[in-house]
Amino acid sequence: MFDNWLLWAAAKIGQKRYRDYTLLDPYRALWRGVGMCGQSSLALVGLLNERGIKAGILGLTNHVVAWAEVGSEHNYVVADPDYGIVIAASLPEIKNEPQIIDRAYANVLADQPDYPPYNIIYNAAGQPGDLSGGGYRTKLRQILHDAYLKATETTKYPAGVDNSFGETIASQRNFYIAKWIIPLLMLLPFLCILAMRFWPLLYFARPSTVSQSDLGKDEVARSVGAGGTT
Repeated sequence: MFDNWLLWAAAKIGQKRYRDYTLLDPYRALWRGVGMCGQSSLALVGLLNERGIKAGILGLTNHVVAWAEVGSEHNYVVADPDYGIVIAASLPEIKNEPQIIDRAYANVLADQPDYPPYNIIYNAAGQPGDLSGGGYRTKLRQILHDAYLKATETTKYPAGVDNSFGETIASQRNFYIAKWIIPLLMLLPFLCILAMRFWPLLYFARPSTVSQSDLGKDEVARSVGAGGTT
């Protein structure tokens, strides 16, 4: 609400997509400081694009990462800003060699506990039941494998940060312009009333610009005129 009351109001009146609003401007996203995997990936894509690196969003199963083009043969690498990971392989290469996932996320997985009773029920997309065996490390590893191995390049979006709602950075910036324009327009009638009320007072209260010499000249002219009529 304190960042933009228009977005807050849009979420309150039932616009679902504004409840977890994804900012396309990478600097505003970094300033906000929070976001899901899609937000952090979009911020990374925006920063890479600004530096002339062709990059875009790669949608995985229940996860979102970024892709960035490297070399002159349109090869790309995968970047997961949520975990600070860069995988020097494309999605098909990762699917052909799943061990790449374990190597890339080795430090992330090593930092996670893997003991009962830490139990998270995770329903994989398209699979009934839960992955109840093992601790969080086991579950996170399974989640990451599902994310990459079940994904396809059909969700490898073109370079850029324009989202599926057809918004652009410029259109989103309009929200931040409008949040100031609307209150100012609402204040305009009040400002006009104040101006009409106090302008005459200010006008007549201003100091006279007539000098003493001008007054003397006027007095002489009146005297000469009076003498000429006698």
